[in-house]
Amino acid sequence: MRREQLTHLAVHDAGVGGAQGVDDTDALVHFDKAAALEPGLAWAHSNRGSALRALGRLDEALTATDQAIALNASYAEAIANRAAILQTLGRLSESLTAIDQAVALAPNLPNVHFNRATLLETIGRPRDALAAFERAIQLKPDYIQALCGRGFTLLSLGRLDDALAGFERALIAAPQSVNAEIGKGTALQLMQRPDAALSAFERALRLNAQSARALTGKGNTLRLLKRYDEALACFENASALDPDDADALCSRAQTLKQIGRTEEALTLLDAAVVAPNHNPHVHHNRGLILQSLGFFEDAVRAHGVATALKPDFAQAFSDRAAALLDLERWTEAAASAGQSTALDPNNADAHYNHGTALQHLRRFDDALADFDTALRLKPEHAAALNNRGLVLQDMNRPGEALASFDAALRLNPQ
Repeated sequence: MRREQLTHLAVHDAGVGGAQGVDDTDALVHFDKAAALEPGLAWAHSNRGSALRALGRLDEALTATDQAIALNASYAEAIANRAAILQTLGRLSESLTAIDQAVALAPNLPNVHFNRATLLETIGRPRDALAAFERAIQLKPDYIQALCGRGFTLLSLGRLDDALAGFERALIAAPQSVNAEIGKGTALQLMQRPDAALSAFERALRLNAQSARALTGKGNTLRLLKRYDEALACFENASALDPDDADALCSRAQTLKQIGRTEEALTLLDAAVVAPNHNPHVHHNRGLILQSLGFFEDAVRAHGVATALKPDFAQAFSDRAAALLDLERWTEAAASAGQSTALDPNNADAHYNHGTALQHLRRFDDALADFDTALRLKPEHAAALNNRGLVLQDMNRPGEALASFDAALRLNPQ
């Protein structure tokens, strides 16, 4: 082997060591040197692209990765890296094309399937993402990032027992995994097991006291336990660690509203949107608080921003419809609620909102179908039972209407 190649390998290996540690800048210095020594080696440029991506220098990272692919068009890992950069840049369609190409070239590389899974989750294809995570785990059973990714995807699909089992499996593979503890806590919280959830989040914080996500999870669990002051302290600490953490901000606002400090919650969210804020959940939560204060026009606008930022945000469409109902804008309310039910057919409140709008538009058969769907999904939905009774009354079916009113009163005597 030539001396230049030996030098290149030594420099490259030093860069890999840096990339596996914490100093991405140091890794980039080594990869820059490696690429300069051997400009014709694709993997030198690919690793340089990875280091640039880690530093947030995305345009340069894309250029370096493109150089690698130009040198070796079948270099799957470089193509997968390119897909990840395009994903970060928001060029999701191009990213999906690239990652599918990488999978076709290297079907047995677990990290390529993992990257594809994270992209599929981002673009709202959780079932496909789950299959990709499972393929990555099949190829590498102790792949902790894939095990955690699979768990969070199962949470998004509502498969709580499977998610919990997945996070416990991840903790067997990596007992020090903060993400796995956070996932376990989240699953337990959603399963209404707050004491066990709190223990999981506290273990995560013992592993990493600076984890904003663990603090937010702990705060949400304390809120379930009605320990509101402690919950607010967690959210404030999370925001101090990560000022861009929308989950901590929204959870803090929700807690303030829950304990009657609604104006304070609105002020908090108003401050967050003074500067351009591209997180749809911040605007959605602001809309909910504006609704509770009776500012319905402002609420409609806030929910509209949320859905513009996240076109598949079913709950925001439903809540926008509710605000439009308060404004008696029946046609717009029906359209917004219809978008929500199309995105999430299992949202009982969205069907209720849709039915209520159609009721006022005197489309009684369609309204009745919506109320029946809402009640199938949520039998204790007293408002749906009441409105169903009103529709049946308008349809001259008094006996059925009375039965519906009686059922509503049993659920809510007020």
